[in-house]
Amino acid sequence: TIPQQQLFALNSPFIVAMSKAFAERLGREAADDDARIDRAYRIAFARSASPEERQAARDYLQANGNEWPLVCHGILLANEFIFLP
Repeated sequence: TIPQQQLFALNSPFIVAMSKAFAERLGREAADDDARIDRAYRIAFARSASPEERQAARDYLQANGNEWPLVCHGILLANEFIFLP
């Protein structure tokens, strides 16, 4: 992979649309922010969020007006989501 691939994904209308759809799904499936964070990590990474990841997500939500599509965008662009170990 090259840096341009990640920049393409970052600005991709498809990824933005999937981030919004992911956020909507989380809103339907979990009642509060902590439950949504855990659900997001279970769906994307097949594991629970660590305490540090959970706090980082809470801090990001607080700083960005509780914009779940932005959190989901970050999750969908994470190396852990894109690359197989």
